[in-house]
Amino acid sequence: MTSDKNWLRMLGRGSVLGIVVMAVMLLSSAAQAQTGITLGNSSQSIVFRATGGSNVNMSLGSCVFGTCTLSGSASGSGASGFYKIVTTGQTWITQTATTALDHIYLVHQTGSMVFSYFNGATTFLKGNLQLLSLFQAPGTSSGSYNTSGMANLTISGGTLASLFGSAPSLMINIQFETLAHTIPMDLTRLFGPGTCVGRCLQTSAVVLDGQVSPSPEPSSLLLMGSGLAGFMAYFRRRLG
Repeated sequence: MTSDKNWLRMLGRGSVLGIVVMAVMLLSSAAQAQTGITLGNSSQSIVFRATGGSNVNMSLGSCVFGTCTLSGSASGSGASGFYKIVTTGQTWITQTATTALDHIYLVHQTGSMVFSYFNGATTFLKGNLQLLSLFQAPGTSSGSYNTSGMANLTISGGTLASLFGSAPSLMINIQFETLAHTIPMDLTRLFGPGTCVGRCLQTSAVVLDGQVSPSPEPSSLLLMGSGLAGFMAYFRRRLG
């Protein structure tokens, strides 16, 4: 009878530890779900311009004396305002792992690319962007493509910086404009020597939407691991 009571106590304490671990996981997930920045439509265009070779130049926004600005509205993490991406130097794409359907492009840049989320004089988040890749997949209508981009963000400041960790990610959805471009939205058609006969072909797009997501929370992972370790240690002591 005494042995049965001890087992019941042990299972009851183990259940409590399990509930604590589960609570930590749920609270961590909820906190991350509430942290993020949603980007709206960009006010300026992204222009892709053929070079007649294996590179396609990429200009993000309105450019003046080698500095390009792409901006729009933004909200999230308890704030709202605007985002801005300021690029200096050259940016271009090259093809990689391109299939008949899906197209993947690597993004290269020689200068800086600075992201900021702000409202008036208050900067909520600021950092250096490194665009990594663009991905195109066929859309629902013939000749259309869904295009997305991935970038890493190294935070340099802002009132919300502590919420996002050291290396958050940025995802953007790109929508090609239907007017004033000379070719369809399939970027593969901008590559090759036949793209600059008379003048170089080009096409333009806007940021449809985007999301800045925080990097994983090491402290939450450590706390969850500590809870599991404590749970197992307790059982080893009881069974030893």
